[in-house]
Amino acid sequence: MILNNKLIVVMPAYNAEKTLRRTYQELPFEYVDDVILVDDASKDSTVKVAAELGVKTIIHRENMGYGANQKTCYRLDNNSDDFVFDNEILVQAIYLGFKIGEISCPTRYFEEASSINFLRSIKYGTGVIAASIKYLLQKTGIMKISLFRK
Repeated sequence: MILNNKLIVVMPAYNAEKTLRRTYQELPFEYVDDVILVDDASKDSTVKVAAELGVKTIIHRENMGYGANQKTCYRLDNNSDDFVFDNEILVQAIYLGFKIGEISCPTRYFEEASSINFLRSIKYGTGVIAASIKYLLQKTGIMKISLFRK
């Protein structure tokens, strides 16, 4: 719990059997109240490892993408189904005046833990810029963007 607020860690997962146990063990459990794993139709033993760890798991029957995976746990339907989902969540939180905090956790990118290639990274970068522009258009009142509907 942080400042009397419950903290739930949502772990989007796809073929994460090799990294899930270590990632889970590195969570700051002094703050974390609950963990939910959303498996995006992994083809490996991700669900089995999650069960061994006692992690609540939601399973997609088919691979829906990173953002769609997270939308399973959040109500934020106008957001992208791809990697830019995180940036859209941030601009929505800023627009709505939420306080944003961060709890550091190690990030490791290696072949087993990352599935974004060069072309997708360009698409992601473009999406980040687009999310920022949408925020500016909405904030200045130039346009009403569906991403910011309450």
